[in-house]
Amino acid sequence: MPMIRYAARLLAILALASASVHAAEATDPAPSMAKAANAFLAALPPAKREKASIPFHSEERLNWHFVPKARLGLPLKQMSPEERQAALTLLKASLSAHGLKKVDTIRSLEEVLRAIEGNDRRDPELYYFTVFGDPAEKGAWGWRYEGHHASFNWTMLDGRLVGSSPQFLGSNPGDVLEGPRKGTRVLAAEEDLGRALVKSLSAEQSQLAVISNSPPFGASAPLGILSGKTREAAAQEDKGIAYASLTAEQQGLLLSLIQEYAAAQPVAVAQARLARVKAELPNVKFAWMGGREKGQGHYYRIQGASFLIEYDNTQNNANHIHTVWREFKGDWGKDVLGEHYRTAPHHAKHHVGEQDAKKAKPAEQASPAASQTEANKATIRRFFKAFNDGDLATLTAISDERRVFHSATGTTPRSGTAKTLAEACPMCAALSPRNISIDYIMAEGDLVTVRSIWRGTYTGVVRDVPVSGKDVVVYYTNTYRLKNGRIVENWAAYDRLHLLEQLGFGVSPPAGKPGR
Repeated sequence: MPMIRYAARLLAILALASASVHAAEATDPAPSMAKAANAFLAALPPAKREKASIPFHSEERLNWHFVPKARLGLPLKQMSPEERQAALTLLKASLSAHGLKKVDTIRSLEEVLRAIEGNDRRDPELYYFTVFGDPAEKGAWGWRYEGHHASFNWTMLDGRLVGSSPQFLGSNPGDVLEGPRKGTRVLAAEEDLGRALVKSLSAEQSQLAVISNSPPFGASAPLGILSGKTREAAAQEDKGIAYASLTAEQQGLLLSLIQEYAAAQPVAVAQARLARVKAELPNVKFAWMGGREKGQGHYYRIQGASFLIEYDNTQNNANHIHTVWREFKGDWGKDVLGEHYRTAPHHAKHHVGEQDAKKAKPAEQASPAASQTEANKATIRRFFKAFNDGDLATLTAISDERRVFHSATGTTPRSGTAKTLAEACPMCAALSPRNISIDYIMAEGDLVTVRSIWRGTYTGVVRDVPVSGKDVVVYYTNTYRLKNGRIVENWAAYDRLHLLEQLGFGVSPPAGKPGR
C-alpha cells in the first residue's frame, strides 16, 4: 500500500478517535487525581508512605529520567495487591485510556527485554509512584510516574492541573520481531505518521524539512532526543518546514501527529495543549534527520514558540524509540506557579523574581560575592562549550597552568598547557562526534558543580576501555574551584559502569542486544 494511502487510512482512524474524545465532557482531572492520590497514600503503612511522599518544593520533583535505575518513590515491586490497586487507580485517573494502554504496554516490554537479554535488571515492577506535597484542593502538589521508557510529571495548583510535562514515552523494541509478542508496536503512530509526512514532501519542501540526510550518529544527526533529561528544555535550531508551507493533506498529517502525543493525557489536558498549539500553528516547524525508510535510523522534531516534541529511532538497528513532549516555560507548571508566587505574598520564600529584586535592599541585589559566583558559572559554561566544540585554545585558557585534577584513579596535574585535546579532555577526544549538554549547574563561593550528559560515538580510549565505534551516553558530575576566572582544581566522576554496559563489557547485555 502506498505510504500516502496508508497515511490517509491512519488519519481516518484518528479522526474517528478524535470525535469520540471531543464528545466526552472535558473536565479538569485534578480533583479526581487528588482523590486517587489521597487514597493511594492512605492505603500505605507509614514506612511506605514516607517513601512515596516527598515535599513539593524538593529538588527531586525536577529530577526526571527515562533509563532503568533506582528512583525516589515507591515501586510496584514493593506494593501489596491492595496498595498496587490504589496506585494503578491513581495512574488511570491521570491518563487517557489511550495513554494508559501505551504506558501498560511499555512496562510489559521489560519482560520482552528480559527474555532477549537474559538479564533480570529488566523488571516491569520497577516503576515508581511519587507524590510531591499534599494532594489538597488548595495549594500546590504534584506526582510522578516513572520507570524505564516512561516519565509523566503532573502539577496541580488550587484544584487545577497546571503542568503535564515533561512527558516521555519510549519503546524497546520499537517493533517486537519474534516470540509471543511479535508485531507489538506501542509507538507505531508516532513512527508511521512522521515517516508518512516526510515522504509526502516535494523536493522543494524537503530542502526545508530534511535538515540532515546523513545516517544517524553522523556529524549533524542526533544520538537521541536533543533536549535530553534537562530540567529546562532549550529551543532547538529554528530549522524545518513551517505548517503554513505544507499542503492541506500534509497539514492534516502534522496535526494528527501532534494530537497523537497530546492524546496520552486526559481529554481536558489534551485539548488545552492543542489549543496552545493552534494559537502558534502557522509557525510550527517539522524537521527530519536521517533515513526515510523503515529500518533506517531517523529523528524528527516538531517545534513551536512554547513547546517541543522530539522523536528518535536510532539505536538497535532503528528499533528503539524515544519520544518526549516539553514545554519551554510550562514544564512542571513552572509558568503558572511562578505567576502564583509573584502575586501571593505568603509564597514569597518559594520565589525570587523581578518583584523581589525590586524590593530587595541594594546590598542584597548584587553583592560582590554573588556577582563573582555568577561570573564563575559563566566561565564554566564557556568551558563546557569548549568541550563540545573541541576548542583546545579556550580549554587551556580557562585552566590554570597549575590546575589539580582529582578522579577515581587519583590526583594528577592537568595544566592549561595541554598540547592536544586528548590531554586536555580525554573523553572529548574519545567521543566523535559528541553532543554535551548541561543538566544543572550550581555554585557557592569559589566552587561550581555541574551535572552533564555526554553523547557520542566511542572512537577513542579512556582508562583502557578499548575503541568500539558504538554510540554511548555518559553521565558526568564535576566540581570546579576557580580563582581569578581560571580553574585551579577540579573533581570529576562519571558513570563508568553504565559506559561499560553500553560497550558490551562486564554485566552488560550480549553484543547486539537492546540497550537502554
